[in-house]
Amino acid sequence: MEFCNCSVCIKFSIIDENLQQKSGRYISIRNAAKHRVSDRQTSPPKERLSSEEYPQSSGSDNSSINSDKYFDIQKSNPLGLFMVVFISWLHLFCNVSQENWKMAITMIMSVFNLALQHQNPNRNIPIVPRDPQTLIKRANVDIELTKNICCQRCFCLYEFGRDTPLRCGYKEFSNLKSCDEELFVQKGIYKGHKDVGQIEQYLTSMPMTPFSIGTPRCVFVSQRISTWLKWLLSKSDTENVIDTWAGSIHQDQDYGFLSDIQHGENFKQIKWENKPNSLKLALSLFVDWFNPRGNKLSGKIESNGIFAISCLNLPPIICNKLSHMCICGITPGPYSPNTQTLNHLLKPLVDELVKLDSGILIPTYQYPAGQFIQIKLLLVYGDILATKKAVGFASHSATKFCLFCHAQAPELAHLKLAQRRCKDDTLSAAWASKAAISKNA
Repeated sequence: MEFCNCSVCIKFSIIDENLQQKSGRYISIRNAAKHRVSDRQTSPPKERLSSEEYPQSSGSDNSSINSDKYFDIQKSNPLGLFMVVFISWLHLFCNVSQENWKMAITMIMSVFNLALQHQNPNRNIPIVPRDPQTLIKRANVDIELTKNICCQRCFCLYEFGRDTPLRCGYKEFSNLKSCDEELFVQKGIYKGHKDVGQIEQYLTSMPMTPFSIGTPRCVFVSQRISTWLKWLLSKSDTENVIDTWAGSIHQDQDYGFLSDIQHGENFKQIKWENKPNSLKLALSLFVDWFNPRGNKLSGKIESNGIFAISCLNLPPIICNKLSHMCICGITPGPYSPNTQTLNHLLKPLVDELVKLDSGILIPTYQYPAGQFIQIKLLLVYGDILATKKAVGFASHSATKFCLFCHAQAPELAHLKLAQRRCKDDTLSAAWASKAAISKNA
């Protein structure tokens, strides 16, 4: 309820909480708004008073409002007015905190001081970029991403260039037909004539044929591991955290506690190159698929995958945090690749891991000139479907224990220790399978 004393409600009277009679009545908020609008429409317009008819307030009256003081800042200090407007804009429209206000004010004052110290600042003002993208590009804060044209059917990757085919030429086997999926969407543009549709003389006088330009239907965006490592090791605390955590887990192992992956035999048995002042890093790869639309909607399902790299030398509390992980790539949708086509998306990642296996020189915070870094991929984890696609882990219905032996699960009671398959035998079998002309070859 709202108290209303309009021309209609003023005829009524009520007793307020101080037992005083008051003209008006309580009505709903909606009706009170209607009454106010009705009074504005029916009341005669007020004549504007001249400057001589305004009452002049004395200087000794502190309750009077002098409007000149609100505009003194504009006359005497325009830079101060700019600061007030800028900070107000940050507060009202950008929801910036007070700490960030202080940082913004400090930066602006630094710009003012630098401009005053310069002999001729007017020469530098025109060459300052106005485009935010240009400023960010010069600051070199954006992540270096790799983009490849991706086939939506077989997920085969192609580089951007003049030699890129218009259709996908991938063949699962040499005796099968190619994928033949279109890689580009052809769009027509009128080169040299910007507003053809709005000018009648172009439509009536001469026929115009648009130029055809191909736009990729699907682009696979990935990030290099070396780029992520340069950023991670450029932080001031990364190397100290790695060294501190390594000393802590070695101390735990001396007391008989096994609490980290670095206590495992696989981590200890990794073959590293013995070089002085080298940093040995073990990585893990996380693979999984998700529905970007959330739950199922009318039976429609979209599936996107993610390849994420984390450093196992970091403590577990920060190892798998998004701030310390590398998003190597996100598989395009709407369908997930199978066990064969996933190799196309994993190829850039695997090729880089092969190069990093022998070591690379990376500038770090403690070694700005460069430090020799050795990188090994130690483990791959995810759910059953993801790990089965990525690295061939066995499913729930698998009959063999692993890829390196021919022992079967039903023969577990009669299982005997035998000679294990060598790594070369497994690799030769994989190359033979890749070069096969058919599935039954």
